[in-house]
Amino acid sequence: MTALQLIFANAISAGAGVYVGAHLRKKGENLATHEDIHLLVDQVKAVTVAAKEIEAKVDRASRVHERQLLILQRLYVRLFDIQQLFQRMIARVRPAEEKSSEEYAPLVHDAVVAAQEEFRSSASYSFGWLV
Repeated sequence: MTALQLIFANAISAGAGVYVGAHLRKKGENLATHEDIHLLVDQVKAVTVAAKEIEAKVDRASRVHERQLLILQRLYVRLFDIQQLFQRMIARVRPAEEKSSEEYAPLVHDAVVAAQEEFRSSASYSFGWLV
């Protein structure tokens, strides 16, 4: 081989080496990017699942809180009824058709029992928040 052929062969080898090196470097970058994208997709999926779980917990807590408020409202209505009965019992001036204090006792008892039962049934429904 002559010197010219040797220089020409070296130039072609060097050019091929540069091309192959650049090609392999680009493939390596693409592979790393591809892996990074898969990693990001997995992380986004995990965050989405966590967000949906939190949303479900908040929704459930909201429904429980709403139910608790409804229960308390019903209990207050019953207690207000009892208060009204007591106020009628102790009123100094009663109309002639008004009942005597002794006649209010069963009404008060029934109202208190109804309030107690409302409380018990509501407390067992509400996952023990009042118990």
